[in-house]
Amino acid sequence: MTPLAPTTTENNERILSALRFCTHRQARDETTEYWNRWKDTIEHHVRGANVFEIGVGYNGGLYDFSRSCGAKSYVGVDNDAEAVRSSREKHPEGTFLHREPVHLLHQDTTPLLVVSSITLDQWVIPPNNYSRDLISAIAQRTPAGGRTIHWGVCVKHYDELFQNAGFIVEQDFILRVYRKK
Repeated sequence: MTPLAPTTTENNERILSALRFCTHRQARDETTEYWNRWKDTIEHHVRGANVFEIGVGYNGGLYDFSRSCGAKSYVGVDNDAEAVRSSREKHPEGTFLHREPVHLLHQDTTPLLVVSSITLDQWVIPPNNYSRDLISAIAQRTPAGGRTIHWGVCVKHYDELFQNAGFIVEQDFILRVYRKK
């Protein structure tokens, strides 16, 4: 029997990194398929929009989906450098940034369609100060009458935060569409 490797911070980080990679990669493959199921419902929101995706993942996130819907531009951000590198390799013509999204959202005033897939489930659950800051930053970049679209099992837990930031729930299912008042 081979002895187990001693538990070290380095070993734990490697294991956690591998688990995040596998989970994120599988989730992203399912995400593209899921968004395509709703394409007829949300395509008109994406057409002509400047799409800003939070949590792009390893496969380019919604880059292909955004292009197929006629988005004016697309920027994908992720806090995982390896995910951004992988997305850039898959889509060298795309814009993928390894940055913190709240900071980026505060840097400009261009109206955006901010989208995310399972990001609120993974990054900011339960609702906390970071999620309030993120939703506030999204609100600043969403024009009156504009939308922000988020998919995730737990996204409904953020309805109150979105409503406090001036949004109403326009479509109420696992793919949430919030419209700015």
